[in-house]
Amino acid sequence: MTYSRGGVGVASMGGLVYAIGGHDGQRYLNTVEAYDPVTNSWRPVTDIKDCRAGAGVAWANCR
Repeated sequence: MTYSRGGVGVASMGGLVYAIGGHDGQRYLNTVEAYDPVTNSWRPVTDIKDCRAGAGVAWANCR
């Protein structure tokens, strides 16, 4: 991850693992990153509207 974080929401889809929101020890985050185990790399995906930590994560309609 490019951001060290706790309280992160995690979900997997399409072979990628997504880290969503969290807390970096000073502030709540709205960032989303995807981990690709094939390339062993993280990349930024998009930001969520509001900062979140400790959120549950689920996919709806595979999006």
